[in-house]
Amino acid sequence: MYENALRYLMLSLILCYPTASFAKAAKESKATKKETRAKKRAKKRKNKPPVFQSVTVGQRAPEDPFRSARSISVLDRKTIEERRPRTTPEALQETPGVFLQKTNHGGGAPIIRGGVGPQVLILIDGVRLNSSTFRSGPNQYLNLLDPWSIGALEVLKGPGSLMYGSYAFGGVLNIRTQNPEMSYSKEWKVGARLVGKYASSDQERSGYLALTGSVMGVAIQANVAYGSFGDLRPGQPTFDSTNKILLRGKENVLYQPTTYGDLVIDPATGGQAFSGYENLYVGVKAKWRIAPGWKLEALYRHTQLLNQGRSDQFAAKRSMRYYDNWMHFGYLRLKTKFSKTRLRVTLSAQEQREKVYRRRFDAG
Repeated sequence: MYENALRYLMLSLILCYPTASFAKAAKESKATKKETRAKKRAKKRKNKPPVFQSVTVGQRAPEDPFRSARSISVLDRKTIEERRPRTTPEALQETPGVFLQKTNHGGGAPIIRGGVGPQVLILIDGVRLNSSTFRSGPNQYLNLLDPWSIGALEVLKGPGSLMYGSYAFGGVLNIRTQNPEMSYSKEWKVGARLVGKYASSDQERSGYLALTGSVMGVAIQANVAYGSFGDLRPGQPTFDSTNKILLRGKENVLYQPTTYGDLVIDPATGGQAFSGYENLYVGVKAKWRIAPGWKLEALYRHTQLLNQGRSDQFAAKRSMRYYDNWMHFGYLRLKTKFSKTRLRVTLSAQEQREKVYRRRFDAG
């Protein structure tokens, strides 16, 4: 009987050993596969080029503009500050594929893929600014947002109506406003910024003041900007002793004055009359981390553009126009993420008013 029990014990050990061996091998194989997948992901991340910028204007989702299938240009805050633009339209002057048309000193309309005015869709943080009241042709609506409060400019060159609807025939311009820095500590983190600017060419006197504060997942930024501009004055040429014009200190014969009435540059060219105007920008932006993965964002903008003169029809029709623009713009946005899905719900409202003053002069 003892021998039978010993046989049964040995048989059980023989039968159980392969099972344990197979389980151990399966566990090692699973661990090896997991390690192999981790190495592949690490290698893929290592070989993947770094993403220096992320845009949403191309496909309404974050992507690298360099690898996008669409033609996209991005102006970050550093580039905008280096260019020191007087207005938001002037910030686009050196962007490839974008031309700027200015009928007056207070205007400026980008021309993208042949589209201008209402044919180019303007977005503020993804919310459309265009409306059915936009004038056709070049206009000044892009100047309704000041360049001081812009975080980045995204330019989509080419039609975008499939994703954004109407008014995107030539392209889409998405203006991303600056975000207040979020702090999760119990102590207030505050900051301030004051900038002033003066330009002699048009007697520009402008300034910008921004105040920021953040505490326990709530951040807010308030800013105000004001600008006063005089009539635009051209640069004056300098003549040497031989009556030749000096250009930037170098001798350059542009027009040689003679007694036969040749065309001569007038060294006393006056300023461009009626080109001065005033602007006022007031803005508030707030962000609130409601819960992990849930954020609430709110923005309000108020703009006044006053006495924008337009004199391009003065010679032909002996008439002048002055434009006044007011804007109230705001939105409330809820953002969250579910696994690989992003959810964004936006409620927006805006009011725009425009007044045009016409003055006619006698032909005599």
